[in-house]
Amino acid sequence: AKQQGKHLGRLAGRDAEKVAKVAKALAKGLSVAEIVTLTGISRASVKRYRQEITAV
Repeated sequence: AKQQGKHLGRLAGRDAEKVAKVAKALAKGLSVAEIVTLTGISRASVKRYRQEITAV
């Protein structure tokens, strides 16, 4: 399968568009709860994206 270029395993869970939405909301000073309500992204994902954004 690998020789044929097939990808095995779980798909990546990150979506650049969602990360950008979270980054923009954090820049506005919104809380995690407010971001969850506005975007529909799970609380755990918002926290993970926030950690990735602030680590850079």
